[in-house]
Amino acid sequence: MNTGAPVPEQSLSIKRPAENYPAVADPDAWRFDAQRQDEGDTEESLNLIDLWHTLVKRKWTVLGFLVVTLSVAATALYLTPRVYRATALLEIEPETRKVTKIDDAMGSDNSMGMMPSEDFYQTQYELLKSRTLAERVAASLDLGSGDEDAAAAVKRYGEFVQSGSTVEPVRNSKLVRLHFDSTDPKLAARVVNALADTYIKSNLERRYNATADAKNFLEQRIVQVKAKLEDAEHKLYAHAREQGIVNIDTQSQSLLSAQLDEKSQALAVAERERLTAETIYHESRNNGGHGSSRILGDALVQNLKQNKARLELSYQEKAALFKPDYPEMVQLREQINQIQEQIEAEISSVRSALDADYQLALRKENMLREEVARLKEDVMRRQDAGSDYNILKREVETSRALYDGILQRLKEIGVASGIGSNNISVIDPAEIPASPYKPKGKNYWLVGILLGLFGGMGLAFLFEKIDDTVKLPEDLERQRLATLGIIPLTRPDPDAAPLHLISHYDPRSGAAEAYRSLRTALTFSTSAGAPKVLHLTSTSVGEGKSTSAVNLAIGFTQLGQTVLLIDADLRRPSIHRMLGLSDEKGLSHYLSGEARPTEISHHVGLPDLFVVPAGPLPPNPGELLASARMIELITLAAEKFDRVIIDGPPVLGLADAMILSNVAQHTIMVVAAGKTSRAHLGSSLKRLHGARANLLGGLLTMIDQRGSSYNYYHNYYYDYQGVKPAAPRLSSGE
Repeated sequence: MNTGAPVPEQSLSIKRPAENYPAVADPDAWRFDAQRQDEGDTEESLNLIDLWHTLVKRKWTVLGFLVVTLSVAATALYLTPRVYRATALLEIEPETRKVTKIDDAMGSDNSMGMMPSEDFYQTQYELLKSRTLAERVAASLDLGSGDEDAAAAVKRYGEFVQSGSTVEPVRNSKLVRLHFDSTDPKLAARVVNALADTYIKSNLERRYNATADAKNFLEQRIVQVKAKLEDAEHKLYAHAREQGIVNIDTQSQSLLSAQLDEKSQALAVAERERLTAETIYHESRNNGGHGSSRILGDALVQNLKQNKARLELSYQEKAALFKPDYPEMVQLREQINQIQEQIEAEISSVRSALDADYQLALRKENMLREEVARLKEDVMRRQDAGSDYNILKREVETSRALYDGILQRLKEIGVASGIGSNNISVIDPAEIPASPYKPKGKNYWLVGILLGLFGGMGLAFLFEKIDDTVKLPEDLERQRLATLGIIPLTRPDPDAAPLHLISHYDPRSGAAEAYRSLRTALTFSTSAGAPKVLHLTSTSVGEGKSTSAVNLAIGFTQLGQTVLLIDADLRRPSIHRMLGLSDEKGLSHYLSGEARPTEISHHVGLPDLFVVPAGPLPPNPGELLASARMIELITLAAEKFDRVIIDGPPVLGLADAMILSNVAQHTIMVVAAGKTSRAHLGSSLKRLHGARANLLGGLLTMIDQRGSSYNYYHNYYYDYQGVKPAAPRLSSGE
């Protein structure tokens, strides 16, 4: 219903909102589950855009941490003493060119032409860093000349030299860089050059001392070896006289051994021949010799046996025709008997020959066996006679070789003792450094920048992680609260219209468009269109609830609808201040029965907008809001106005919001981004649902467009180019 007149007072039959308006959704269908909320949080996917928006949002945290780290870096750089480094370049040869072969005597671990060992160079590096060398340098430079205790001063300054020196080998070369760091550049150069000179001198001294020690050792050793050689020679000669040995002929000894080997081989052959003859001999003795392979293989015996077989066959054939005493049969028997006698005689002859062969082989074997035994005895006798002699002779030869070697080394050391060459030389002496070696300013600034940026980003992400406030519409959806609108954060501008009237005075602004989007969302929120009676509440104060109520009311009036805006916050009302209205009479008067509806409604300087201020603060706001007069007022307003918007108090700590949520047809939860915690929002929603409130959705306010993915307001909507109006003051009227 459209009307521009004040609301008339009527007598109405009041019913509960549950009977006038659509049924409230079943509260049991909603459960606030903090654990599920946390699980939803962990399931958020990390993307680069969110990280970038987090950094933009908390840029002052990052920049502040960067400034702190840079300040610390600058302070550290300023307070750090300037250290100068002097450097000398040395060449260390593994060994000088050899004039004599005294490597072992002098302790050298390399011979000419061999690559230097790693142990050699590592030894030289440790010598350069040794305590003894550092103390010699301190003494040579008179670093402790002013101290009373000279020995303690040398030790103390030696530690100073040792701690400040550094050895840096040049890879794949024989060069070594010797550094010394000091706050005094002249002292640094003096110490490095003194270190190089002292190191070279100490190396020469070690070589000379090694030569002298080797010479003394060899002189003592040669006396002992000479005495041992003479004693060995005396023992050798005494043994030769005692055994009557003039000379041991090595050639004859070798010939005798060769003969023994030859006879041993011949004996082995004779043994095999004897075994063969013996086998054949015994075979011929078995079965009368007829089964012997030697007899069976005899040609004469075979011929005789064939003739006998032929005659016996003829005899058998004729026996069928003639009697045994027939002359021809008698002749055949005589021939068979004669051949048999010849066979027996031939077998006896073969057996005699086999016996003779066996006896001959046996005699030959015995003869060779005796010869081998004799040769063995002769060889053993000669070996026994010369074994002691040879032992004494080898001892003499060993002693003589050792004596000759030591004598040769002693002569070489005598020659080498006059050689003064050194295998270490200074290539580049140290110069006084012109600029400090450290601290390096670039490193300080680089570390400060990197630490500041990464530390600041980490701190920003940490703050964002521990920030439990609602920031995005997704946070509302995790609370099972539909997002009806998103209101961008508008920063104060004294030349612009106030935010609660921006929908009227600056309709092209992003905030005004956001409220129009909210109005559109409400139009499609139910099957019957926008709710008739709408209640706005929040978790706590300062979340933009009243500002949103005013702008939403203005938005509906821009559609030609009459709107009644009721300030039902009887504890901290603000609508009258926003619209410049008097608060002498308001809702509290009506609820307490001291005023009529026409007396508390005001028409402001905006078309079709009527406002009921809160009025004086009563002592019992909850009881007044729960009274029947509140239901009567809402019912009357719903009949006379197109839209009724109730600006209620916050939820937490008060029962007022639950009462109003039952009076109103639908309730909108206003949530300030970055201010309202998810836990508090969950508790508020739980209370509302426990009171069977019909929650329509949530309105997310104060979205920072520069730090949010919802910055399309800047990209899509253009800025209003006209003259910005001054903050208006609306006139009131009944």
